[in-house]
Amino acid sequence: MGIGGDSLRRDIAKVVLGFLRESTDIDYRALYGGQILFSDGEFATVQPDDARFGQTLSDCRVRRGDGVTASLVSDSGVRCLFGWEGGDPSKRYCLTAFDGTGSVQDLSVQANRQIDINAGTTANLTAGTTVNLGDAVGGQTLANQAMVSATATVLALMQTYYAQTRTAWPGVAALLPAGDAKTAANNAAAIAIALDSALLSWAAALATYTTTKTKAT
Repeated sequence: MGIGGDSLRRDIAKVVLGFLRESTDIDYRALYGGQILFSDGEFATVQPDDARFGQTLSDCRVRRGDGVTASLVSDSGVRCLFGWEGGDPSKRYCLTAFDGTGSVQDLSVQANRQIDINAGTTANLTAGTTVNLGDAVGGQTLANQAMVSATATVLALMQTYYAQTRTAWPGVAALLPAGDAKTAANNAAAIAIALDSALLSWAAALATYTTTKTKAT
């Protein structure tokens, strides 16, 4: 068997890797796996996979995309990779959101000018209780409040008018002799009844549209 070549390099590599696996030294330029135990969005406490690091590593600065802040759910199995800035043992950090496990409790995405969300068919925004828009604390409505109030006033007046009309037209029809006028009066009464019902439904739907946009506290 010849000496040198690829075979010798592979043999040497195996020996070196064997020494590295058995070594207890920590390579401060490498990344190691772990799980997030706690995080405030800026720093995290990590449970390392490798027993050489002990049970926990605290004060790991969370690295994330520009403008993104996430409060991780610690008991949801959020995985991370941790390492050290420039190989400096005093500058520990961790990388999250690299393998799709776990979940977040709060997520903030900020941009100085604009954020675009594009969907080919449907974009869904779902919240269990509250959707907050804007940076004001209360007082700002999704619809223009003056327009909503004015429309509600008009609807209330129209509904009152048709409520009275639906009562009046049958009496008018009863006084008229058979013919076109009596038929028109009966038709007007039916239309007034339908409009009265429709306006009540419209007013109820309008009341649900006065959702305000508020800043979360």
